[in-house]
Amino acid sequence: MALATELRAKGFSLSLDGGKLLVAPSEQLTDELRDLIRAHKLELVDELSRLEARRERVERHLLDDPTIRTDADVEGVPLDKTPGDPISVVIAVRTPQGIVSGELLIPREKWDPHLFQKYLLECSAS
Repeated sequence: MALATELRAKGFSLSLDGGKLLVAPSEQLTDELRDLIRAHKLELVDELSRLEARRERVERHLLDDPTIRTDADVEGVPLDKTPGDPISVVIAVRTPQGIVSGELLIPREKWDPHLFQKYLLECSAS
């Protein structure tokens, strides 16, 4: 499991501010986790930068075409249901207040591409 995913699963949020990595709540970080984060900082920054690029891409798609209500970028789709890292889905939804986006982490063994496609189609039609 990627370290960022592991940290989020433990209840931490990760973000970038400029090139600075922010982890919250910082008061819950143990010395062991701090050392792990320091040792893998470049990988974490790279992973968060890729996630941000995916989020911007789906939001841009909605901004470029006002007829589209939802868009998604799916990463890590398995060929089978063997245990592994969760599926990362970045989704953007047009609301009356604007575009909202975020990442969903779907357990690999629960991933159903047909159900997900059906959900996106239903959201787009609503």
